[in-house]
Amino acid sequence: MACGCRCQYHFLINVKLKYIAALLAISITLMSASLGAPSVSPLNMEYKVKAAFMYRFLFFSEWPAFAFSSSKQNLMFCVLGRRPAKHIFRTVEGRLIHGRELEFRWHEIGTPVDKLQRCHALFINSQKNSIIKSVLVSLKSAPVLTIGETKEFIHLGGIINFVRSGDAMQFEVNKDVADDVEIKLRSQMLRIASRIIEDENAK
Repeated sequence: MACGCRCQYHFLINVKLKYIAALLAISITLMSASLGAPSVSPLNMEYKVKAAFMYRFLFFSEWPAFAFSSSKQNLMFCVLGRRPAKHIFRTVEGRLIHGRELEFRWHEIGTPVDKLQRCHALFINSQKNSIIKSVLVSLKSAPVLTIGETKEFIHLGGIINFVRSGDAMQFEVNKDVADDVEIKLRSQMLRIASRIIEDENAK
């Protein structure tokens, strides 16, 4: 128990990609088992697990060539909203995704659209549908992998949304929106999504 949640998190990050389905299932068990640890709050542990999920989402997504200005440009992962999650997501900075270094940026609500459009992936850490809708509308034609955690996120135009089913953490995907902005989501991820919206139908 000496390394606690830190060891569990590094396990989630370092496991080979072919174990992604098992990884996502195991992460739920790790989260539940760790909630009682006095050094880690339930909210922090939840975001550690979400950060591990999102790190894998990036591996299983492919951006169009025009999303990058050069072959050496970093992959920009951004978080918009509440500051408490900032330090957790920063732990993945510097890792390689598809040969590109992962760069982290945190933005406050109200950040100009042109800055958000520079992100390749954006986690919208807000519960307010009015804010979420405004951001998603501003990014409608941009190749940004949008990720959220509210009931209406997918229907507001987001691509990936975290959902809770009891103690389990799952995610749903709006493939129609991903296709619209030319982001390809690999089958390895789609196979384990709890729900997929494709051709305007939920599967």
